[in-house]
Amino acid sequence: MNLHLISQSPFSTPHPVARIISDQDALLLIGDGCYYLQNIPALTALKADSKAPNLQIFVLSEDCTLRGLHPAIGENELTIDEINTDDFVNLSLNVKHIINW
Repeated sequence: MNLHLISQSPFSTPHPVARIISDQDALLLIGDGCYYLQNIPALTALKADSKAPNLQIFVLSEDCTLRGLHPAIGENELTIDEINTDDFVNLSLNVKHIINW
């Protein structure tokens, strides 16, 4: 399992992550990547393009708070789990590679 960190806004350059992500991987939105919460269609398209139906998607709660964002739990077809910094560290320790986008 790999952890893909998206730290750039979905309103900037499109991410090529969908081409290499696998079904066992996880995706974590950090920094400006949290703005994907304002563009759920882009995040849905990224997941669909990845052909990874079991892709786990996380968002760093501290980064959301700093940007005034909140995961739209139950308001869309995606499951986005909010995690804190301690969870991020634990997740990082349990993956083979961490890939920054």
